[in-house]
Amino acid sequence: MDYAQIKEVALLQSLALTLPMLVLSGIVIWEIKALTLKGMLNNAKSKMEWIVLGIFFSFLGKCVESIWWFVPWTLSYIDHPEWADYNSFGVFVNIIFRQGFFSFGAYCHLRAFAANGQSLRFIHWILLLTVVIGQLYPLSLIYFNSNK
Repeated sequence: MDYAQIKEVALLQSLALTLPMLVLSGIVIWEIKALTLKGMLNNAKSKMEWIVLGIFFSFLGKCVESIWWFVPWTLSYIDHPEWADYNSFGVFVNIIFRQGFFSFGAYCHLRAFAANGQSLRFIHWILLLTVVIGQLYPLSLIYFNSNK
Protein backbone atom coordinates (compact mmCIF):
# COMPACT_ATOMS: atom_id res chain seq x y z
CA MET A 1 0.00 0.00 0.00
CA ASP A 2 1.48 3.34 -1.01
CA TYR A 3 0.99 6.75 0.60
CA ALA A 4 -1.87 7.75 -1.71
CA GLN A 5 -3.83 4.61 -0.81
CA ILE A 6 -3.17 5.07 2.91
CA LYS A 7 -4.31 8.69 2.64
CA GLU A 8 -7.48 7.62 0.81
CA VAL A 9 -8.31 5.07 3.53
CA ALA A 10 -7.65 7.71 6.19
CA LEU A 11 -9.91 10.22 4.41
CA LEU A 12 -12.72 7.69 4.10
CA GLN A 13 -12.36 6.72 7.76
CA SER A 14 -12.37 10.36 8.80
CA LEU A 15 -15.66 10.79 6.92
CA ALA A 16 -17.08 7.57 8.37
CA LEU A 17 -16.12 8.42 11.97
CA THR A 18 -17.67 11.87 11.68
CA LEU A 19 -21.14 10.42 12.21
CA PRO A 20 -20.51 8.74 15.58
CA MET A 21 -18.58 11.80 16.75
CA LEU A 22 -21.46 14.10 15.79
CA VAL A 23 -24.12 11.88 17.34
CA LEU A 24 -22.24 11.38 20.62
CA SER A 25 -21.29 15.07 20.80
CA GLY A 26 -24.88 16.05 20.04
CA ILE A 27 -26.06 13.89 22.93
CA VAL A 28 -23.54 15.60 25.23
CA ILE A 29 -24.79 19.01 24.11
CA TRP A 30 -28.41 17.92 24.57
CA GLU A 31 -27.75 16.51 28.04
CA ILE A 32 -26.03 19.64 29.35
CA LYS A 33 -28.25 22.24 27.65
CA ALA A 34 -30.23 23.00 30.84
CA LEU A 35 -27.06 23.33 32.94
CA THR A 36 -25.49 25.48 30.22
CA LEU A 37 -28.46 27.83 30.18
CA LYS A 38 -28.44 27.99 33.98
CA GLY A 39 -24.73 28.86 33.93
CA MET A 40 -25.25 31.56 31.33
CA LEU A 41 -28.18 33.09 33.21
CA ASN A 42 -26.27 32.86 36.49
CA ASN A 43 -23.15 34.51 34.97
CA ALA A 44 -21.27 31.26 35.70
CA LYS A 45 -20.52 31.69 39.39
CA SER A 46 -19.62 28.12 40.33
CA LYS A 47 -16.82 25.85 39.12
CA MET A 48 -19.34 23.41 37.71
CA GLU A 49 -21.11 26.14 35.72
CA TRP A 50 -17.77 27.15 34.15
CA ILE A 51 -16.93 23.53 33.37
CA VAL A 52 -20.33 22.95 31.77
CA LEU A 53 -19.96 26.11 29.67
CA GLY A 54 -16.54 24.90 28.55
CA ILE A 55 -17.90 21.49 27.61
CA PHE A 56 -20.85 23.00 25.76
CA PHE A 57 -18.83 25.46 23.67
CA SER A 58 -16.04 22.96 22.94
CA PHE A 59 -18.43 20.26 21.76
CA LEU A 60 -20.60 22.71 19.82
CA GLY A 61 -17.55 24.16 18.08
CA LYS A 62 -16.27 20.69 17.24
CA CYS A 63 -19.63 19.67 15.78
CA VAL A 64 -19.94 22.71 13.52
CA GLU A 65 -16.32 22.45 12.41
CA SER A 66 -16.68 18.73 11.66
CA ILE A 67 -19.93 19.22 9.73
CA TRP A 68 -18.19 21.89 7.70
CA TRP A 69 -15.10 19.83 6.84
CA PHE A 70 -17.25 16.83 5.96
CA VAL A 71 -18.47 18.76 2.91
CA PRO A 72 -15.19 19.75 1.18
CA TRP A 73 -13.53 16.41 1.97
CA THR A 74 -16.49 14.60 0.44
CA LEU A 75 -16.38 16.89 -2.60
CA SER A 76 -12.64 16.32 -2.89
CA TYR A 77 -13.04 12.55 -2.83
CA ILE A 78 -15.65 12.58 -5.61
CA ASP A 79 -13.60 15.13 -7.60
CA HIS A 80 -16.38 17.71 -7.54
CA PRO A 81 -15.34 20.85 -9.45
CA GLU A 82 -16.31 23.18 -6.59
CA TRP A 83 -14.47 21.40 -3.79
CA ALA A 84 -11.67 23.99 -3.76
CA ASP A 85 -14.18 26.81 -3.20
CA TYR A 86 -15.68 25.01 -0.20
CA ASN A 87 -12.23 24.13 1.10
CA SER A 88 -11.00 27.72 0.88
CA PHE A 89 -14.02 28.98 2.85
CA GLY A 90 -13.01 26.70 5.72
CA VAL A 91 -10.67 29.29 7.18
CA PHE A 92 -13.69 31.34 8.27
CA VAL A 93 -15.29 28.32 9.91
CA ASN A 94 -12.01 27.54 11.68
CA ILE A 95 -11.60 31.04 13.10
CA ILE A 96 -15.02 30.95 14.72
CA PHE A 97 -15.62 27.33 15.63
CA ARG A 98 -12.14 25.85 16.05
CA GLN A 99 -10.03 28.66 17.42
CA GLY A 100 -12.89 30.73 18.90
CA PHE A 101 -15.12 28.10 20.48
CA PHE A 102 -12.25 25.82 21.57
CA SER A 103 -10.34 28.72 23.12
CA PHE A 104 -13.44 29.91 24.95
CA GLY A 105 -14.06 26.34 26.13
CA ALA A 106 -10.49 26.12 27.44
CA TYR A 107 -10.90 29.51 29.12
CA CYS A 108 -14.06 28.28 30.84
CA HIS A 109 -12.27 25.20 32.16
CA LEU A 110 -9.33 27.25 33.41
CA ARG A 111 -11.71 29.78 34.93
CA ALA A 112 -13.41 26.96 36.84
CA PHE A 113 -10.19 26.21 38.65
CA ALA A 114 -9.04 29.77 39.26
CA ALA A 115 -9.26 29.65 43.04
CA ASN A 116 -8.64 33.31 43.64
CA GLY A 117 -8.25 36.67 41.93
CA GLN A 118 -4.52 36.14 41.40
CA SER A 119 -5.08 32.89 39.49
CA LEU A 120 -7.77 34.53 37.39
CA ARG A 121 -5.47 37.48 36.65
CA PHE A 122 -2.79 35.02 35.55
CA ILE A 123 -5.24 33.32 33.16
CA HIS A 124 -6.26 36.70 31.73
CA TRP A 125 -2.62 37.70 31.26
CA ILE A 126 -1.86 34.41 29.50
CA LEU A 127 -4.87 34.95 27.25
CA LEU A 128 -3.85 38.51 26.45
CA LEU A 129 -0.19 37.62 25.84
CA THR A 130 -1.00 34.68 23.60
CA VAL A 131 -3.41 36.77 21.53
CA VAL A 132 -0.80 39.52 21.12
CA ILE A 133 2.06 37.11 20.38
CA GLY A 134 -0.20 35.12 18.06
CA GLN A 135 -0.99 38.28 16.09
CA LEU A 136 2.73 38.93 15.62
CA TYR A 137 3.01 35.77 13.53
CA PRO A 138 0.69 36.88 10.68
CA LEU A 139 2.23 40.35 10.82
CA SER A 140 5.66 38.80 10.35
CA LEU A 141 4.32 36.70 7.46
CA ILE A 142 2.93 39.82 5.80
CA TYR A 143 6.24 41.64 6.36
CA PHE A 144 8.39 38.83 4.92
CA ASN A 145 5.99 38.23 2.05
CA SER A 146 6.03 41.90 1.07
CA ASN A 147 9.85 41.97 1.00
CA LYS A 148 10.30 39.24 -1.61
